Amino acid sequence: MDKFESMSPAVREMALQMPGMVPPAGLKSNLVDPPNGNKGVIGLLTVCIALTVSFAFMRFYARTFIQKKWHLEDYLGFAALGPYAGGVWVVISCIHTGGFLVHQWNIRVQDLLDILYILLMLRISYALQMLLAKTAIMLEWSRIFVPRGTRNAFYWVSRALIVINALVYIIGGSVAVAACIPAEKLWHPWVKGHCSSRRAADISTAWFNLFMDVSILLLPQSIIWKLQMTKARKIGIALIFSVGLLVVACAIGRTYSNMALDYSGDTAYDASINTIWGFCEMTGVMIVFYAPAIPKVFSEKGVFSRVVVSVRSWKQLSGGSSLQDSYKSSEGKSWPHGKSEDFTSGAKHPASTDSEVELVRPERARVGNGKVDDAYQLGGTNQILKVTRLEHNVAEASKQHTGAAPEYQKAWVTHSREGA
Repeated sequence: MDKFESMSPAVREMALQMPGMVPPAGLKSNLVDPPNGNKGVIGLLTVCIALTVSFAFMRFYARTFIQKKWHLEDYLGFAALGPYAGGVWVVISCIHTGGFLVHQWNIRVQDLLDILYILLMLRISYALQMLLAKTAIMLEWSRIFVPRGTRNAFYWVSRALIVINALVYIIGGSVAVAACIPAEKLWHPWVKGHCSSRRAADISTAWFNLFMDVSILLLPQSIIWKLQMTKARKIGIALIFSVGLLVVACAIGRTYSNMALDYSGDTAYDASINTIWGFCEMTGVMIVFYAPAIPKVFSEKGVFSRVVVSVRSWKQLSGGSSLQDSYKSSEGKSWPHGKSEDFTSGAKHPASTDSEVELVRPERARVGNGKVDDAYQLGGTNQILKVTRLEHNVAEASKQHTGAAPEYQKAWVTHSREGA
């Protein structure tokens, strides 16, 4: 291709319509309808987009209409939809250009050059999305698992991962663009300039990415299993934070495909496999970020729970249910399930249901001498907070029992004697 610019227009066009490489012995190039895996990739693309959009919508609804508060990680996480859309464009463009799982001898040179440009866009989109989404994940998990004002091991590890993640993906994205100078030489090899080998950078980035995915998966697990809650709720929360298993699996596949990629052989075929792994990983990272807010959508304030209640009410009405039936069905139940009362103040608190996993970090409870109740920090609910305070009040009352009676007790005793 070094003499491409010196060729006549007719010869150039002829060269661009040639196969991307010489086929192996015994095979012929098929430039019309080569065998491909486009149908499977289209199905995979549809599923990935549907999952990402659904999870993004539910998180947006939870943050905007239920919690009514956005944090920095929310802006970063939703901004990551931009480069994710770039990944969608890459997959669609590859389908319409050379196709997935198509051998390079079945692809025209013109299409191969377009694929080189598309793959550059994938590298940029991938690096930018991982920078935004993984930073958002670590910020949110730090907000969830680190009590306010605390600087524990989880806090420092998450901050270190954020810094390392930012440095690696900024450097990785820059290296991808600067692999050739000028950058146009990446997809127009006849342009004067020079290129460096991308293999070392691609493989090192893939290994680091796998390290980050494993770290994000394992970091919260030790804290989750120390939470003061039922085993069922621990399993539920652990499953939500284990969505990263999908990401780790994709990262392993992408790392292996990077190491097996032949940069001087059937590059188009190998690169299409790498693209599939990369896009699936991009989808998984987005789901990992959106997932922790999903239980809020199914909480008592969520639209889905309201729909379920409305449907049940409609079924009861259409089935001829009566107040007497409701009364019979509630016999033997001492307490209502909807709310719990605090008899010391008369306030009512929403009860926590099994369908709602509270993932927002609660306020710290202080018990005695300004110390923080560790059990409540990690997994407390409103009920735990009340019990902690009640125990503290009982302890204080016990200390005062040996001394003079409190004023309210004196008044009660005096009133009793007068009444007698």
